[in-house]
Amino acid sequence: MNTKRTLSKQTRIVFNVLMVMTLITTTIFQVGNLAIDTHKNTLSTITQHTDLTAAKFEGWLNSQIMMIDTMAREIETSKSFFNMTVLENHLVTLFSSMDDTVQSMYYANARNEMAHGERWRSADPDYDVREREWYIGAVESNGIHITEPFVSIAKGELVISISKPVINSGRIDGVFCANFSVESLIEVLDQLSEGDTEVFIVNSENNIIFHEDKNLLAGQMLYIGDYDKHYIDVMSKPEGTPNYVTTKGIDTVYASYNKIDGTTWKIVVAEESHIAMQVLAHIGISIMAITVSFIITGILINRFTDRYMGPIEQVTGLLSEVSNGQMKIDASHIACETKELDELVSATTELSTNISNYILEISDILTNFAEGDFTKTPEQVYIGDFGHIKEAIIEIADKLKVVLKETMISADDVSYGSEHIANSAIQLATITMDQHELLLYFKDTTDTITNKMIEDIKAIDRGYDIIQGMTHKASNSQAVANEMVSAMGQITESTKQISEVMSQIDEIANQTNLLALNAAIEAARAGDNGKGFAVVAGEVRELSTKTTEIVRDIYEMLKINLDSVTKGEEMVGLTTDVLSEIVSATAESAEVSKQIKDNSLQQRESLDEILQGTGKLFEEVSKTSSISQENVAISEELAAQATSLKGQIEQFKI
Repeated sequence: MNTKRTLSKQTRIVFNVLMVMTLITTTIFQVGNLAIDTHKNTLSTITQHTDLTAAKFEGWLNSQIMMIDTMAREIETSKSFFNMTVLENHLVTLFSSMDDTVQSMYYANARNEMAHGERWRSADPDYDVREREWYIGAVESNGIHITEPFVSIAKGELVISISKPVINSGRIDGVFCANFSVESLIEVLDQLSEGDTEVFIVNSENNIIFHEDKNLLAGQMLYIGDYDKHYIDVMSKPEGTPNYVTTKGIDTVYASYNKIDGTTWKIVVAEESHIAMQVLAHIGISIMAITVSFIITGILINRFTDRYMGPIEQVTGLLSEVSNGQMKIDASHIACETKELDELVSATTELSTNISNYILEISDILTNFAEGDFTKTPEQVYIGDFGHIKEAIIEIADKLKVVLKETMISADDVSYGSEHIANSAIQLATITMDQHELLLYFKDTTDTITNKMIEDIKAIDRGYDIIQGMTHKASNSQAVANEMVSAMGQITESTKQISEVMSQIDEIANQTNLLALNAAIEAARAGDNGKGFAVVAGEVRELSTKTTEIVRDIYEMLKINLDSVTKGEEMVGLTTDVLSEIVSATAESAEVSKQIKDNSLQQRESLDEILQGTGKLFEEVSKTSSISQENVAISEELAAQATSLKGQIEQFKI
């Protein structure tokens, strides 16, 4: 069963596969570019956001530092540090005008005296401001100093301090300091955290000191590795370098940090990247586009294949009919909208017409061949490789014509030879019959002579007269014997002529056999059309073979007959000599009658031998006569077969 797809179906499949592969490849390329661009944009955004957040936080921090620096300079300028009471009153006034960001402000000098904006004093008599970290740091740095978060003794809240030394005559008189609530810093960080952005601050030891989540620290610092180990990699990178932190759902979190000027702090900004969501959204849109494109392209491809591939399938169907032997096809109903389709349909129609015409002509020629007419040849113009068929048919016809002509000539030769053989056989039969009659006469004569000689032998004693009479008869017998010798010579000559005729018949039979063999070979080349002629050639060959055998048998018989006739001639010659002796003996005197008697006895024995030889010769001549009759019958049959062969060959028209 043929399971191959049609051209239109295969075209649809190929176009659909190519379209899907193209769209998928394009989508994958776009998704890859989107992911790469989004990743780059995310990293760039993280960097920019980190710089912006650090700048905002530094701006807030610088504003606070500027405020501290302004107040410290005011104290230096007004020399109010000489009167701690006046200075404290001034600080109380200033603090009351501050917002909630400032938790407290105060001034402490090297004499362990303090002016507090809320008039706070430590209940611990051993409390020494000079031992506080904000005081020591400002003195040591001789500039702005920012502390780590610590718990305020005055209010018990977590605060940071910003302090600056106050100079008097080139010497540090004291330190002005303001406490800022950590919660206010967290609010600042919370304002800087927008959307999925996380902002927190770590110190030089990478401990989180400020985080937007108030419950995360619970008044204590948290090592950044304990918060998320991936932040260790972030902090190990150069400043401003984004790095992967973690994955939340399908989103990826990247983080970067910047150092805060004037401090040992680092502000860390972590932001979620929605690359996966964007990629999924793009994939969804691409799938929808692929589906719509697939449907539209499928409709267009179906119309295209129905319009341009359908006619090709119709032509294929017509060619299938041609392959099944249906040569007369109609392609007029096939729509040809392209040059190629028109040429294909035209070529199919022309192919069908040419093959149909060729088959009709070849069938007509072969029918004529079957009827014996080899004059019919192809007349159409056979294009391309079909020309070989035309050449082959013409060559077959020409070769069959040559074979039939040669066979007709051979049949004429066989007919002529058979007639010659028949005439020779008739002559041989006539001569043989004459020999038979002559031998019959010779036998009767020999019997008579023998009887007479016996009587002469018995009556030899009766006297001379009887001898004289016998002498006379002997003379007559000698004349007869001479005639017999002449007849035997004629028999010998006729036998030799028959032998020569038999040789000619044998030669003709051999030629006939050779012609029959050539005819059988040519008939085999002709195939089925030469079977009838092959049978005739076989019969002729068999007849020639049989004739050869018969001729050889006749030749052997004639040889034996010739030997017998030769021997008969010798015997007849001997008889003649004996008769001559008898005549001579009878011419002698009666006195030698006794000797004649003795000689007659010897002659009697010789005559008995002659009689036996004559009988044997008679039998051989009888056989020769029978063979001659058979030769006549065979030659007549050969002539009839040759006539029949000639009639059969004459039926062919060449």
